[in-house]
Parts: sequence; C-alpha cells; structure tokens
Amino acid sequence: MPESGILLDYHGPVDLKVIELLLKKLKSAKEFKVMNIITGKRVYGLVVECLENIYKNQIILTSTGPKINPRISVRTENDKIYIVAGNPVSESVKENLVRRLEQVNNLDEAALKTLNEHKINRDSLPGENGAGLGFIYMVLKSENKIGYTFEPLIKGYLYFEIKISL
Repeated sequence: MPESGILLDYHGPVDLKVIELLLKKLKSAKEFKVMNIITGKRVYGLVVECLENIYKNQIILTSTGPKINPRISVRTENDKIYIVAGNPVSESVKENLVRRLEQVNNLDEAALKTLNEHKINRDSLPGENGAGLGFIYMVLKSENKIGYTFEPLIKGYLYFEIKISL
C-alpha cells in the first residue's frame, strides 16, 4: 500500500445518486485498486455503512449560521486505512449514540457476533431507523473500536463524527 493517499473526500448532502457516485469514485481510486481483495471488501462495506447512516440520519442545517454538511473521507496513512464520517445530529440523540458506541466498543468479537445475531432476529420497534446493526458491523469488519466526537453547532444540534481504522 502507498505511504499515504486520499481515496475519497466528500462534503455535501447525501442522496442515492451521490452514494452511487462516491462508491464508483472509491472503487476507481488507485489506492483502492492495489489493496488486497479482503481489505478492499472491508473498506467498501464500511464506506457503504457510513453513507447509509448519513443518508438515513442527515439533518440539513440552513437557517442559522453556515450550512453544515455531512462528510466522508477515506485515506491511507502508512499501513493504516482511516474512514471518517460525520453529519449534524440533534442533541437529543447524543446519549443513545454514546450508549450504543460504548456498548460495541467494549465487547469482544464473540459477544459482538452474539449481539449481531440477537439484533438480526428480533422484531423492529415502531419508529426505529434500522435494526441497530451498523456500529456492530463496523467494529467486526474493522477489528477496531470506533472513535467518535460530538462538536457543538447551533442550539440543539451537534456535529457527530466517527473514525474507523483498519
């Protein structure tokens, strides 16, 4: 793998057309093409998961202050690959996100696989936005904990960013 390089760097609204274009761009990046097949599949799957999370949960802030857009980037640095994804969220979801991230970050592989099975086989609750598998998948595929931050934006909103390394 090259010493360092940017495979993908995007700031802006995310819709299905943008997702398709970004995934094509990722696959055509020279750094992606030289990855071994297993690493490439992991990176691709993690980027898909990040983009789906942004698409499902993005909030476009336009009323006060500068417009804050979702972001995704994939870069290599030495022998590591970093995926960073972020988007504005309501302050009201912070506690739940932290709880879910801390849960998956503190489980070993066997416990993550058990939790994954439990989530897949349970019935979804009304109002749920997915089965809650995303963070589990990210930790299993990256084999690392998910780093995360929350930065204040305007009243009632935070910029939520995750960092995945593999």
